[in-house]
Parts: sequence; C-alpha cells; structure tokens
Amino acid sequence: PGRRYGDVPVPAGSFLDVVARLAPGAPLSLGWRVRPGARDSYTEDDARRMRGVYESYAARVGCAAGVVFSVALRLTPQSTGALSTLVSALPSSQLLVWTGAGEPPPPRNTLLRTKTLFQEAGVAGRVGYDCRVAEGLVSGRVNDILVYLFSAVT
Repeated sequence: PGRRYGDVPVPAGSFLDVVARLAPGAPLSLGWRVRPGARDSYTEDDARRMRGVYESYAARVGCAAGVVFSVALRLTPQSTGALSTLVSALPSSQLLVWTGAGEPPPPRNTLLRTKTLFQEAGVAGRVGYDCRVAEGLVSGRVNDILVYLFSAVT
C-alpha cells in the first residue's frame, strides 16, 4: 500500500486493477518497499492497510485468491505481532520471509528468533523462508552494521 522512503513506483491499486482485468483470482505476492537496514518494522497500520488493499481486490474479483505477503527478515523480529495478525485475519494468506539479492546475510539467530516468535504466535505453519544467513555471529553482526550504515546514507 505504500513506501516510507520516496514515491511508490507502482501503486497497489493500479497494479491490482490490471491483475483483476487480466488474471482475476490469480494467486498474489504482495509486499512493502522497505530499507532493511533502517531499524524499521512492519506496523499494525501497515498490516491494516495491506489487508484493506487485498480485501478490496478480492471483493472486485469475487473470490479470495491466495496471497503471499513478502517481508524482509531484518524487519521481521520486531514485527511478528502485526504480521501474525495480518495472516490470521486472511485465511488464504501466507508470509514469505526473505533476504534480498546482494544483501549481506544477517546473523543466524535473527532467523531462529523469527521462527520462534511465529511459532509462539501460532502461525508458523503459514510462514515460509527464503533467507541467507551468516555462518558466524561476528560476520552476521558486521553485516548488520554495514547494512545499517549504508541505509543511513541512501
């Protein structure tokens, strides 16, 4: 539904208008444009707005197509509440936790903590992972610092 930093290259409504016209009911992959190093999170408002975008689309096409919400691993541990609420509210939804191509891998414990938090929230069966993680804790922490510093200057 939006982007915190700069303009949205393709507004969600415009994209879903095209999908509804050309491939109504097709499974969707939706996400947010974020900066993983910015110490940001997915908020309850982000989840509410994304749910609204999806429900508007489903109402237009007359069915609840499957949807995968893609989320950045570095932002996920501090966001499991909002994201768990989102997938719990939409029975045909899932989360895909990812690390970006070319993104220095975060520490393994970031992934392990994320999995534990989703398990505790009762939605672990609806969460998939496409993540690279650093083998060593030190290299993962150094990568986190580099990603943070890079995001601060861009």
